[in-house]
Amino acid sequence: MQMRSARALVGACMLWVGLVLGGPALAAIQPLTGDVQETEVEWVDSSPHPLTLSTHYRSSGNADAGLGPGWSHNWAATLTKRDASAAIRFGRGVTVVFHRDKPGAAWQPAGGRDQLLESAAGLTYVQASSQAQWQFDAGGRLQGILQSNGWRMAFAYSATGQLQRVTNAFSRSILFGYDAGRLASVRLPDGTSVGFAFDAGSRLAAVTGADGAVRSYAYGDARFPGQLTSVARSGSPTAIYKYDARGLAVESARPGVGGKVSVTYPNPSGGSAGALTAGHTADPSLYRLTVDVTDERGVTTSRTWQGGDGRVRLVGTSSPAAGIAATTTLGANNLPVVEQDFMGVRTVKEWDANRELPLAVTKAAGTPDQQAVQTQWHPTLNVPLLVNEKGRVTEYTWDSRGNKLSQTVTDTSTGAKRTWLWTYGANNLPATMTEPGGGVWQYSYNDSGHRIATRDPLNRETLFEYDGAGRVVKQTEPGELVTTYVRDLKGRPVSVTRDGETTTLTYTDAGLASATLHNGYSVAYSHDSAQRLIGAADNNGASVTYTLDSAGQAVREEVRDETGMIALVTSRVFNELNALAQLQGASGQATQLAYDRNGELIAETDPLNRTTRHTLDALRRATATTFPDNASALQSFNSLDQLTQVVDPKGVATQYKTTAFDEVVEETSPDIAPSPSGATRTGT
Repeated sequence: MQMRSARALVGACMLWVGLVLGGPALAAIQPLTGDVQETEVEWVDSSPHPLTLSTHYRSSGNADAGLGPGWSHNWAATLTKRDASAAIRFGRGVTVVFHRDKPGAAWQPAGGRDQLLESAAGLTYVQASSQAQWQFDAGGRLQGILQSNGWRMAFAYSATGQLQRVTNAFSRSILFGYDAGRLASVRLPDGTSVGFAFDAGSRLAAVTGADGAVRSYAYGDARFPGQLTSVARSGSPTAIYKYDARGLAVESARPGVGGKVSVTYPNPSGGSAGALTAGHTADPSLYRLTVDVTDERGVTTSRTWQGGDGRVRLVGTSSPAAGIAATTTLGANNLPVVEQDFMGVRTVKEWDANRELPLAVTKAAGTPDQQAVQTQWHPTLNVPLLVNEKGRVTEYTWDSRGNKLSQTVTDTSTGAKRTWLWTYGANNLPATMTEPGGGVWQYSYNDSGHRIATRDPLNRETLFEYDGAGRVVKQTEPGELVTTYVRDLKGRPVSVTRDGETTTLTYTDAGLASATLHNGYSVAYSHDSAQRLIGAADNNGASVTYTLDSAGQAVREEVRDETGMIALVTSRVFNELNALAQLQGASGQATQLAYDRNGELIAETDPLNRTTRHTLDALRRATATTFPDNASALQSFNSLDQLTQVVDPKGVATQYKTTAFDEVVEETSPDIAPSPSGATRTGT
């Protein structure tokens, strides 16, 4: 019983906090530019056409928003135009540059497909990826952001040019207030506010959130008085930054934890770190930069960027990381045409160069596992019309605003088709969705665009109520099953009541502090000074304690039962990829784990030195598992990554017949029925 309580506690930790042991992210240095970059989401709007507020710091400078050197917010944007050049600086820290040969000529992007269109009313920046339009007046002030579906954010300014209001397509607004030219507060649609305070040098010194929590900033490097050197939350330091003589960020650390992230910048060809060279070709002779990043555990990773056409692309890294190839080859149009992983497996891409849209992507190119996808695109919208895979074709239709009207999936092996249909209201929100079988879902909305009712094909209705931030506060399901949510000023649920049973939660600045179920069972959570989860204890006396390394990994886990006796001890060792390399129990018995060059698990060796090995195909799917006695289990997949056959260690094969709709419709195996010829089970 005591062990059961201890296990329940560990489960509660995983359920309620997701084992987020690492605390706030430390990697705020941008190696490419040498900037310290901080992004804080001050308030989240869960409504359609959201008015979410975030603040952004970039040590090399940012769009002026009345927040002091380096600081801005996501609603800030400034356009500066000269005879031969124009630059748009966004509050999130991004700058887009255009040039032209002479006044009156068309503007050309320094890189990419973005457009800058000029008229008597001002200039319009068209972002190619989203097809959204940023509308600036002749003085360079942002007047509106128009989405492709017709929703428009409208910007209003004071007589002195300060941003006062942003209003969305549903007439909801955020308001900006100033004091002596500096942004003092932002009033949010739910009635709460975010406040800003400044030091004597007009640098942002503190931000007070809607819940009253204070985040403070310091600038302690006399060489660079506007560059951020430390961050504190509710008085506790959470980040420290250091710079070299050039003002490039070279170190970040988390006080009280130990370890640091350091960055080394060799001199790049063609200029200094972060400098872009104008041109039209991604040429390493114009711009190439390799930066070494050493993490908290002392492991160094090198990454290489290449430019020369006004943009910089990551073209190589020395160790595997999610979504990053070992090497990338750029084609004639400066688009990636070959990406190769650390096992030598290639992904080959073909492009519509004018629109920078992929026409064909072939994974594991040139291998038996090769997997290709071809895409046909809408002539004017960045949405697909047809996606062709081996065994499946998906077709789409869209209205002129980019709303999906239909989706038809065809199983090319059988010719079977399934079609989904959508209609939309005047607010550009879905009004109905028709399933392939003819069932119709209906949706209703309030004036703010919140979905207040969903009616299913059986005419059963679910109702929703919302707070001012677009978060559900009450949900009534068919049968009058009611769930209500009470939230704190930060939007976190502090109580959830479902069918009369209430769960309550409390928080600190570090995160979840306690959770109490309707039956009285409760768990309290503890965090260290870096806001990392280090323990939990329930009201039965059971507890779990985590010992973390400088990277936030749990290197030791100790579980105690209700009497305080140790029920489970686990020690962990992590390798240079931050992957689990060894798992050790209380008596010292250890399990070793091995990985391939891509960081994929390929072997496990238990405390008795018995090894289980995993064979992966070129798509990193497990095709064979070899057990310590050399018996093997085999798996086969089709081109849609669907499991088609399993052969157990005794050689017994089970086949699965699947459809392009990801359904298993037939299973054949000798184990299904006691028949020499086996049996087949058919499903729908």
